[in-house]
Amino acid sequence: MSQVIDGFQRGDAAVIGPRMEALLDAGQQVTLQISGDSMRPTLKPRLDAAVLEKLSAWPPRRGDILFFKRENGEYVLHRVRRVKEDGAIMNGDAQNWTEGPVTRDMAIAKAVALVRKGRVVDVNAPLYRAYVACWFVTRPIRWPLLAAWRAIKRLLGGK
Repeated sequence: MSQVIDGFQRGDAAVIGPRMEALLDAGQQVTLQISGDSMRPTLKPRLDAAVLEKLSAWPPRRGDILFFKRENGEYVLHRVRRVKEDGAIMNGDAQNWTEGPVTRDMAIAKAVALVRKGRVVDVNAPLYRAYVACWFVTRPIRWPLLAAWRAIKRLLGGK
């Protein structure tokens, strides 16, 4: 069942996806609470959210976060890794594989802001764009870096 709690869309993606599409088609912004792990550490499930607006321009920029519908009907929120002539190649921040091309017809919305610990982060802010650039540069060594970070946190008594 789909519901809005604290301004976030929550529920099964198969239920809220079509509802979100209708709201976006009506010109409304939609705030989607993150439910999966594929965008970690940028977006944490059940804690963070993405503010989405209907996608108005194509092609997207490298680093943009798109909400799209896969050919099998699944709704996904992933980052644009690169743009090709036939569509966008997508990648979840926590994934080491890509998918695509995601075509204009599959793309529904674009994240215009992220909500992290109650703070709104503009995805066009220079500091956020620098973070995205660093994230791309570190892709080849991302997994060892994240494993080392988790080990350090455990040693220091963090979660």
